[in-house]
Amino acid sequence: MATELEIDAICMRISSRLESLNRLPHEVRSELFGDSWPAMWGMRNRIAHTYTQVEPSVVIATLNMDLPEIRKQILNHLDQQCA
Repeated sequence: MATELEIDAICMRISSRLESLNRLPHEVRSELFGDSWPAMWGMRNRIAHTYTQVEPSVVIATLNMDLPEIRKQILNHLDQQCA
């Protein structure tokens, strides 16, 4: 299991990345993430506003299960835009 310091660092990175994605036009976010975006933004809000209530197991699951798919979606979108 990750240490508290590692969880803190992961949370800050996730929050930062979600802040960046929030700057995308709504249409692009909808195309990339569909109905998942509100849950993604909700995680950012939990990290930013109720940090002590973020469950470490949820953070690790997000890191291992969700982020690889999100990365893949973004890279596919960029490939399509550059083609």
